[in-house]
Amino acid sequence: MLWPVWESITRVRPNATILALNDKQAEYLKVRRWIKEAASAGVTSSALNKMVNDEFDLRRLNDTTQQLLESKQIEQRFASTPPSHRWFAL
Repeated sequence: MLWPVWESITRVRPNATILALNDKQAEYLKVRRWIKEAASAGVTSSALNKMVNDEFDLRRLNDTTQQLLESKQIEQRFASTPPSHRWFAL
């Protein structure tokens, strides 16, 4: 029975974003955390690419950011000066 173990883990770490069921979900949670940690300054795409640092490929990063956009967990704001856009957590 795993429920008592899961319950004790979530009591110790109420932020359940640390736990992921598979690699893709772990990548999703990492990208969301990186964008969230940038706070009001946001994070540029090039900074996200550097954070990935070959943990997973850039195509998967793009897929992940699109999923986060569709689920309205992040937003993309455009600027007239470089960098042209930044990612922000909602």
